[in-house]
Amino acid sequence: MSSNPLQGMNALPAKLVGNSFSGALILTSRLSEAEYRFLTRVLQLVLPRVEKPAFMDLALLSALSVDEQTRLTDNPARLLCAYGPEAIAYCQNTGFPFLPLPAITTSNYALARAEATPAQQLVLFGPESVGKSTLAKQLAVHFQVPYLDEYVRLWFDVFHNQCDEQDANTIMLVQQALNQAYAGMTESPWIVCDTNVLSSIMWYTWYFGALPDAGHVMAETQEGVVYLLLDDDLPFVPDHQRKYPDRREFGSDHAESWLQKYGCRYERIGGAGADRLNAAVASIRRLLVL
Repeated sequence: MSSNPLQGMNALPAKLVGNSFSGALILTSRLSEAEYRFLTRVLQLVLPRVEKPAFMDLALLSALSVDEQTRLTDNPARLLCAYGPEAIAYCQNTGFPFLPLPAITTSNYALARAEATPAQQLVLFGPESVGKSTLAKQLAVHFQVPYLDEYVRLWFDVFHNQCDEQDANTIMLVQQALNQAYAGMTESPWIVCDTNVLSSIMWYTWYFGALPDAGHVMAETQEGVVYLLLDDDLPFVPDHQRKYPDRREFGSDHAESWLQKYGCRYERIGGAGADRLNAAVASIRRLLVL
C-alpha cells in the first residue's frame, strides 16, 4: 500500500453515465452508524436502482487471497467505492475503476431528521480564486452551522486532475447527491456549501458544451437553495488544481448569468477580509431571514 493515500499511480475513475450498476460496494477501514446512513443515502441518490450498498472492512479484504480480492472488487455490475484515505489508496493501487467518497464530520449529522423538509442550503458561487472555500468555512464558524466541501477537489487529488466529459458528469451527480443527503440528514436548519450542482453545470458547459438535461436537474434541486455570488475583486491565487497559473478562466459576471438564467435567489458581495465576511453575513440574514 502506498505511504501517501493520494499518490496511487494506477487510479482509474468509475464512469457513472452509460453504466447500469445493479449494486455498490464501499470499502472502508472505519465507519460510524451516522457515516453508514449518510453514505447509504448518497449511493441511493447516485444509483437509484441500488436499494442498499454493501460495505466491507478493508482489513478483512486485505486478509483474503489476491484472487478472492479480485473477485470482490473487479465486478462490472457493481460500483466500487472507497471511503477514507486507506481505502482510496487500496483502490488506486488495484487499477480497478472506483469512486472515491469524501469524509464527513459525523457530529454534523442526525441519524433521522425530525423536520419534514430538508435544511436550507447557502451556496457560495463564482469563478475560481474568489475565496469561496475560505469564506464558506468562516461563515460556518460564525453561524455555528455545518459546512460541505466541494467534491471535485477530492476527485482531482485522487485522479491527478483528470476530468473528461464522463468524469464531469460523475462529479456533478456525486455533488448533487452530497448536497441533498447533507441537507436531508443534518440537525441544523441550514448549511453552508462550498458549491452545488449549478456550479458543476456551469463548468461542464464551459468545457464540453450544453448539458441536455440541465433544466431538469435544476428544477429538481433548487428548492431551499440560496446563493452568495462572490465578486472577482480579489487577487488571483494559483494552485495545482487550476488550469492557468496566472488568471481566472472567466469572471463573476459570467457566473452571475447562470444564476439569472435559472432565476436563483442570490446576492452579490465583494470586498476583502473582514469587509467580505461582514457583507456575506448581512446578505445571509436577508436571504435566510435570520
